[in-house]
Amino acid sequence: MQYGRKGDFMTGKKHRIKNLILKFYLLLVICPLIITSFSVKVSASENQKVRVGYYERKGFQEGMSDSTRKSGYAYEYLQRLSDYTGWKYEYVYGDLPELKEKFQNNEIDIIAGFSKDDDIPSNMEFAENPFGTENCNIYKKADNSSIKSGYIASLIQKNIGVVKDSKEEKYLKAYQEKNGISFLIIEYDDMKTMIQALNDGDLDCITAEDMDTEEDEDLATCVSIEQDDFYLGISSRKRTLLREANNADSLLREEDPYFLQKLYAEYYQNTLSNTLPSEIESSWLLTHDTLKIGYLDGYLPFCESDKNNKVNGILYDVV
Repeated sequence: MQYGRKGDFMTGKKHRIKNLILKFYLLLVICPLIITSFSVKVSASENQKVRVGYYERKGFQEGMSDSTRKSGYAYEYLQRLSDYTGWKYEYVYGDLPELKEKFQNNEIDIIAGFSKDDDIPSNMEFAENPFGTENCNIYKKADNSSIKSGYIASLIQKNIGVVKDSKEEKYLKAYQEKNGISFLIIEYDDMKTMIQALNDGDLDCITAEDMDTEEDEDLATCVSIEQDDFYLGISSRKRTLLREANNADSLLREEDPYFLQKLYAEYYQNTLSNTLPSEIESSWLLTHDTLKIGYLDGYLPFCESDKNNKVNGILYDVV
């Protein structure tokens, strides 16, 4: 009987040790998950109301009422940040000058899309990282053969339009001074009026950001004059929001490094900078009616040929 009791004691001891090891193992597994779950949310308070200045810009922010479906590059970016911060947005609608005034009066917390060359409210601070980049270009009508893309001398004595008091006007004047080119700068109140003047033949070229132009406008890029990063502008009175935005942006870039590229492809894949061939490319296409494509055999799923030398695979389907 004594041996039986000793055996029971030893069995119980082994069982307790086994339980301790199991609990320690579970602790090692669960602790990182708990820490991760806390790190996903970067907002100090759930459901915090954030007032967003919301202006209409095609592909960037669309849907100018609470009852209208919203979409756009900046809208989607803000929605993604809210997954981390827990922010609840209250949209304040208007044109940009009106929203800037409300921002200055502390009636708005965030406005998306400002660059460091913009005229911004004095109480605005930028997020740490830009969430996109635009190219400022000089454009011509696609059928205007008197101006050669990439050949800046062809801009001499031309009439080039630009929106008055815009950063594009500043870029254009700086480009003219830097390169010593003599062309006439004509100012317009808005993009729509300027494009109409180009279509009417009153202008040879216009200056605009590539995200403001589309394939169906029948324009071609002459030359790129500046690159322009844009940011979230956040009220200096809301330093907590600035910190949370920076933390959320960092987490987003870590978890989905290509999010902004995918967003750009979704909303701006048809901008002129992405769709129209250059002057050199167009000339080459006029003299070549056949493209020679290298094709590796036995490289499925990309490419392969069968016993009859008929090619198949993803590359064949794409071409």
